[in-house]
Amino acid sequence: MTCAERLAAVLSVSLLAACAPTAPDDVVGGGVPKLEPSERGDLLRHEKAATLTGEQIAANVPEYELAELVRYDVDVYRVYYSSVYKGTPEVLSGLVMVPRAAGPLSHYQYHHGTMLPFPSSDGEGSLDAPSLYDGSGPKDDANQLETRFLVAVPASHGYFVSAPDYAGYNITSDLEHTYAYHPELAAVSVDMILAAQTLAEQLDVTLNDRLFLAGWSEGGGATLATHKLITEEHSDRLAVTASAPFAGPYHMSRFYREIMTAEGELDSLAIYNWAVYSANTLSGLNIPAEEIWRYPVAGALDALSVPSQRPTEVYQRGFLDGFAEGVEGDFLAMVAERQDLHEGWTPRGKVFLHSGEQDDIVPYYNSVDTYTALLAADADVVLRTYAGDHYSPAESYFRTMMSDFEELLGPPP
Repeated sequence: MTCAERLAAVLSVSLLAACAPTAPDDVVGGGVPKLEPSERGDLLRHEKAATLTGEQIAANVPEYELAELVRYDVDVYRVYYSSVYKGTPEVLSGLVMVPRAAGPLSHYQYHHGTMLPFPSSDGEGSLDAPSLYDGSGPKDDANQLETRFLVAVPASHGYFVSAPDYAGYNITSDLEHTYAYHPELAAVSVDMILAAQTLAEQLDVTLNDRLFLAGWSEGGGATLATHKLITEEHSDRLAVTASAPFAGPYHMSRFYREIMTAEGELDSLAIYNWAVYSANTLSGLNIPAEEIWRYPVAGALDALSVPSQRPTEVYQRGFLDGFAEGVEGDFLAMVAERQDLHEGWTPRGKVFLHSGEQDDIVPYYNSVDTYTALLAADADVVLRTYAGDHYSPAESYFRTMMSDFEELLGPPP
């Protein structure tokens, strides 16, 4: 099933969600009492969600044979922490998994990929937010592949693992998700790292000074953006040992230019359009909707409901003209300034870029351009290339990433 067909099949679910009963004013989803934000990165509340044996963790990922990577039982915690949303203090949610292993432990944070703002059966919907994971295997409306696989298995291998939901999921499901907008994703991810490390202190879990970052798709962009933000603004209290983003959008200005100048159909135009809506809103650019789209767009669900897979039938000609060769319209200029990650910085810590050569959702050039530019900036960067698309290299990515991390600094205890 194509991306467009999946979206068409599940968009109607959002109408049911709009009619669902709401929580009382003094609680949020799941009955959690409302919390007030404080200093960014503060841990406000945590609750134990489950304890999983290593055998359960391996069995919960029937898609892959991972038993040899599982070592320890794991305690699972939902966390609520203080962060920011559109410049305003906000309480966000996330997940922490703690192996029952002797410390000191290395900290690994995973950043999830695209999750539609409504439930979906393929692992890419709102019920797949990491903090909603209950320790089980895949479900009809909450596949939870990324959490079952790329969060739980590293925890059982011996890493102290954190995973932010981002704004727009679980405790902030009433807010629009900051889709693919790197500055917001990085900010809330750094705050999650700090909150998770506070939880480690409260649980008497000893961490060493090793911090690893990983993520897939939207989360690949969030991973590299978080690495960049830590390098540029948080090096006094955090240091990235290595990051391993997979299939992320890094050269965003080129990505948007190629989308907007495409003459044929784009199967993933709905999620690209969601990113356009998100960037226009979150950046403060706020180009009037009627100047961007050829159909009414007042929110994220409208952005996802594209009337065509052809950019020329979705966007106004004046907006598309801003992406022509040799032209840089206001939107593209904003993207180049605020969202491009491929150049203009030198990471502290190693970067392992991972991508499939046949990726038709986030094209391979995102990783190639980033590798080339960062290498020229004297970064310690490696490009791992796979013969596959956006999804098929997932297991190879995971195994290679784990091997790279362990070869770099030795295995966790």
